[in-house]
Amino acid sequence: MDTSDYTITAGKNPTGIARRIYIKEIDKFDTIATPSASASPGDTVKITGTHTFTAANDGFQILYLHENTPEIETEVVGEDGSTNITCTVQGFHPNWNAALEEELREDKSYIVLVERICDNGTPTHFQLGTECLGAKLKGMLKSGKTKEGGRFGFEVMIESTQAALYEYSGDVTLNSN
Repeated sequence: MDTSDYTITAGKNPTGIARRIYIKEIDKFDTIATPSASASPGDTVKITGTHTFTAANDGFQILYLHENTPEIETEVVGEDGSTNITCTVQGFHPNWNAALEEELREDKSYIVLVERICDNGTPTHFQLGTECLGAKLKGMLKSGKTKEGGRFGFEVMIESTQAALYEYSGDVTLNSN
């Protein structure tokens, strides 16, 4: 096992994930890249190819979350000896948004890229969802209270069960519609 990246210089390992989540329904992809064969340690969880879309002007939509709320967690699931994990992203989308309200009412499967905070200008993206089993988007509106405060908007949860938390380093194509 190569764990040479265990030692990290001070200030080079920021916590948290960014407020941009890239999301698109699986049926909008022409090809979904997968990890390459294992030539070096870690290759089986790195996606170096680029996902392509069925329409030329199609691409990922951006779901913005309040910058202090998104977090990603993984948990081992399945029978004894299983190496599958459930990946969960939770965050808060401020205010009411008609498009998000509509999207939450649909039962769709997604490929989701979660941007990690970086300090060198090049973000890392974690991928939730695979061609075989997409990620699911759930959410609920929270209104807050008139006198006691709180926050108004959607609590959002994205969940996927997969073999590993994948690192996606391909191009992130955005929707131009």
